[in-house]
Amino acid sequence: MAASAHSTIGLSPRDEKDSCTPLPRDADLEKAPVEYSTPTEKTGPEVSQEPSDPLLVCASPSMSETLLIRLIQVTWNGAEDPANPYNWPAWRKWTVTLLTSCGGLVTLMTGTMMAPALGQISRDLHTTDSTTQMTLSIYVLSFAFGPMVLAPMTEVFGRKPVWLVSGCFYILWNTVCGFSHSNGLMIASRFFAGLGASAEFAV
Repeated sequence: MAASAHSTIGLSPRDEKDSCTPLPRDADLEKAPVEYSTPTEKTGPEVSQEPSDPLLVCASPSMSETLLIRLIQVTWNGAEDPANPYNWPAWRKWTVTLLTSCGGLVTLMTGTMMAPALGQISRDLHTTDSTTQMTLSIYVLSFAFGPMVLAPMTEVFGRKPVWLVSGCFYILWNTVCGFSHSNGLMIASRFFAGLGASAEFAV
């Protein structure tokens, strides 16, 4: 797949009468001249977006800001690109679907499956029932914080790496829960396990 994005340099003018002038492909950004043109009431802003000139300089005579926009097309490498999920074989589509579905099912079950054992956990850790309830609710609470970090990370590293690392993080802290001998460690382990599990909903 062709990697691409829209990038801007400088401040974006808010004046609706700003105009854009195409520059040559090999233009130097620092030495690029800025040409001003005042749009008329009949034609509106003059915007030129030709495929051969992907660099535009937009400026307004009434403002000092200059906006440099590099236009890059986001597309697949042809209709038969194997990276396009539409072109995946059926077995791969079903494998990805089942893995992500089972991952979401397991992480949701983890939030409540320990509820019948809260009494036993309270006796083993020598805590009150109200304190032990924190081990159950802290897991769901962490769902509110995980997506705020994991969702932006997918834009930088991609969804697959974040999903895999978060799954391993979730398994690690769930394992720690099984070896906990104090209520504080149990609560902390459940919180971090919830952070890893929240990737199923954020990614």
